[in-house]
Amino acid sequence: MVFKLGSKKKKPSDAPATSSNGSSVAAAAVEEEIAYHADADENGGMLCTNDELLKQQREAIMQWVKSMGKRLLTGNVNLINTPFPVNIFEPRSYLEKLADVWVHPRYLTAAAQATDPVERMKLVTTWFIAGLHHAFTNWRKPFNPILGETWQAALSDGTSMFMEQISHHPPVSAFHMEGPGGSYRFRGLSQPTVSIQVKYYGFKTVAKGFRYVEFRDGTRIELHYPQYYIKNVVYGSSRPRAEVDGQAILVDVRNKLKTVISFGALKGARSKVLRRVDAVHGFIYDCRHNQSGDGAGLGPSSSSGLPKLDGSAHGGGKAQSGGSFFSMSALNSMGKLLRISQTPSPSNIDPTPSDKEGVAVAAIEGSWLSHINIDGARYWSITKEVPDAWRPVPDPLPSDSRYRQDLVVLAAGDMKGAQAAKEALENRQRNDKKLREVALASNSRGGYRH
Repeated sequence: MVFKLGSKKKKPSDAPATSSNGSSVAAAAVEEEIAYHADADENGGMLCTNDELLKQQREAIMQWVKSMGKRLLTGNVNLINTPFPVNIFEPRSYLEKLADVWVHPRYLTAAAQATDPVERMKLVTTWFIAGLHHAFTNWRKPFNPILGETWQAALSDGTSMFMEQISHHPPVSAFHMEGPGGSYRFRGLSQPTVSIQVKYYGFKTVAKGFRYVEFRDGTRIELHYPQYYIKNVVYGSSRPRAEVDGQAILVDVRNKLKTVISFGALKGARSKVLRRVDAVHGFIYDCRHNQSGDGAGLGPSSSSGLPKLDGSAHGGGKAQSGGSFFSMSALNSMGKLLRISQTPSPSNIDPTPSDKEGVAVAAIEGSWLSHINIDGARYWSITKEVPDAWRPVPDPLPSDSRYRQDLVVLAAGDMKGAQAAKEALENRQRNDKKLREVALASNSRGGYRH
C-alpha cells in the first residue's frame, strides 16, 4: 500500500537543479503530495507484508529460540556469532547484503563534481538516507561470511565494489567502493552486532566500524551509522516492523562541516511527516569556530581517527604505520570508533540547531521511507528516484561468495543439502582456526618463522 499525505504547503520539485560549480539551485515551489514506500506502516516504519515468508520465519525462529533456551534470557547474545538453521537464511552472504543500501551512486557522482563543500555534504547526506530502506527489502537473514571470503560487483554507471571478510571473531567486513574513473572512494570496515530486544519481540543491530567517502581534492567525509530495530519478528499480533533509531553523524574534517541527523518521531512537531516513526530531521553545521571539540574529529587538536594514507588522497592506499589498509592492526587502531556510543531515542530532541555543534548552515527533514528536503529543496523522493542494482563481475576471485556451496545449494531449493553444506563449512572453519592457533603458539615460542 502507498500512504499519501495531502499538503497545503508549497514544496519544491523533486530534482534539485545543479549549477556548473555543483551547487544546488532551489527549484520553483509546487504543490505536491507526499508518498511513502509501499510497505510503510501508517504510523511509521517498514512492514513485512509477505504472509508466507512471515509464517515460515516465525516458525523457524521459535524452533531456534527453544534450542537456545536460557542463554537468551541473559540478553547478552550476539546473534552474529550464533548458529542458525539454514531455513532462516536467504541464499546470499552478508557481504552482498551489506551493499544493498549503496545503490544511489548519482548522488556521490554529483558530490564529486561539486566545488561547494556544503553542497557536497548535502549530496552525501542524501545518498546515505536514500538507501536506508533497501536494508529491509528482504526479511531473511544472510549467511555469515567465512574468513577470507570475498565479493565483487559493479553498478551500471561503472561503480565497482570489492569486499573481504578479514576477521571471523569478531566478524569484520572490509569494503572498497569506487566511482567511475576514481571520482570518489567509499571504504571502511563493518562490524555488526545483533542483539535480542525482548520488549520488542525482535532484534537490534548496531553497525560498529568506520566508513568514509573520499574525493579527489582530498575531502574525506566520515559516516557514523544509527541503529536498526526489527520489532515483532519473534512473536506478536502485529507484523514485523523495521525502524531506524538514534543519530547518524557525517563529518568533513577538512572543511569543518558536520551533519547531525536524528531518526524517529519528533514530539510536538507540526508536520505529520515529523511525527512518524520514520521521520528524519537534522542540520548541517559549520564548525570552524567551534573550539570545544566533541569527539567527532572537529576539535582544534584532534584528528579524524582514521588510518593515514600516504601520498595524495587517492595515493597508494597504504597505512603510514605499514601493512595493509584493511589489516587487523588498522582495525585495532579504530578502537574508539568501533565502540562509538549510540545516542538515545530522539523523541525529545529539540528541533532547533545546537550552538554546541556550530553554526547551522542547512536544515534537513523528511522520512527515510519517503523523501528528503534540505533547505526546502527536494533532494530525494522514493517514488521518483530509481535505484541501481549490483551486478556480479565476470571472473571474480575463487573466494567469491557466489561459489559458496551452501549458498549455491540453497538457491537451488535443496534445504537439506544446504544444511549439510553449511555444517561442513562451519566444521572446516573450526579446524582452520585450530591450525592458526597452533601456528601462532609455535611462533610465540620461536619455533615458527614467516
